[in-house]
Amino acid sequence: MALTWPENPRLIGTKITRLDGLAKASGRAKYPSDTRPEGTLFAVMLYSPHAHAKIKSIDTAAAEKMPGVKAVSTIAAAGTTLRYQGDDIAAVAAETEEQARDAVRPSRSSTRCCHMWSPSIRPWPKGRPRSSRVGTSGKAVPRPRGNPRRPWARPTW
Repeated sequence: MALTWPENPRLIGTKITRLDGLAKASGRAKYPSDTRPEGTLFAVMLYSPHAHAKIKSIDTAAAEKMPGVKAVSTIAAAGTTLRYQGDDIAAVAAETEEQARDAVRPSRSSTRCCHMWSPSIRPWPKGRPRSSRVGTSGKAVPRPRGNPRRPWARPTW
């Protein structure tokens, strides 16, 4: 059966009123995010504020006592090394999103920063070899020194 264009179209070129237009414009329309199933819990994560740190201790006792909090889970234990800023430390589940956010604030983690060397933070240590690569033997391979513009100044051909 071949599809054909109708000879007398009923809707093309006519004004069609939206049935839900007034409800959406007035704010009375119900969206899926407006309804919440019974027993829904909201989770909020506690993230690492440091880029490279070791956790000394985690205290979640205050978060567990707060109203509406159903569960507190520690993801990283004491002694764990956090590799990047935003690494997961703990999670809190509560009846409302506000209760979960309020419960994360008193959840404290004591960390010790393990900053790596950076030329903008402190100068190169005296006596430490300046190397850029480590070979397969584990020994440092010295960095080549010299003027990179010299070969172009005096061509060898």
